[in-house]
Amino acid sequence: MEKHCSICGNAFEAIGSNRFKQVYCSRKCFRKANYLKHRDKFLEKSKKFREEHPDKVKESVYNWRINNPEKTYQYAIKWQKNNPEKLKEVKHREYLNNIDRYINYNKKYKETHKEEISNYLKEWRKENSDYINDYMSKRRALKINSMIMSGADINKIRDIYRQCKEISNLTGIKHEVDHIIPLKGKELNGTHHEENLQILPKDENRRKGNKIMLEYIGDRDISKMILINN
Repeated sequence: MEKHCSICGNAFEAIGSNRFKQVYCSRKCFRKANYLKHRDKFLEKSKKFREEHPDKVKESVYNWRINNPEKTYQYAIKWQKNNPEKLKEVKHREYLNNIDRYINYNKKYKETHKEEISNYLKEWRKENSDYINDYMSKRRALKINSMIMSGADINKIRDIYRQCKEISNLTGIKHEVDHIIPLKGKELNGTHHEENLQILPKDENRRKGNKIMLEYIGDRDISKMILINN
């Protein structure tokens, strides 16, 4: 007697004395039907087990991922597509927690792919020349404006840039002039004043980024470092 499974819909041959009562094609479908019928009880039981045995659950999940790499990859891709904002937060948190490892990796990558990176940057600059010119002109205007408003000494600023170049040549380590309070910060705008400039190794400057770090301010004149009339 041919019947159709009430769970998966597949046709199957009902045999034996209970053929008129058979509604599932396999034991798997039978277990699934039983789960759906008592779903709330199973969920409550599972939740209780996870709370009482977190280590076993963690180990079980880890083993499943090891034994099912393809499914794990598919689930990860699906989750990333459905949760772009959460994915962004996870990546940012991962970067902040392992910033030194990422910097070392990027440094090694740049050393082993110098030609590829150089060619890519050349092409990018050609295709985005308008954007670069606009950004640089705005940054120059921002520096000049902040210099005038803060009463900066252009000769002292030039000395700082000259010292930065000399340190790089002497040590063989690339150094950069950093704005302690960034020119365009999230909370405060800094000035292009000699009090707001410091010389840092390139890697340290990259780690600092667009952040304000109190240890760099020290006993400097903070009034010369902040652009009051934003």
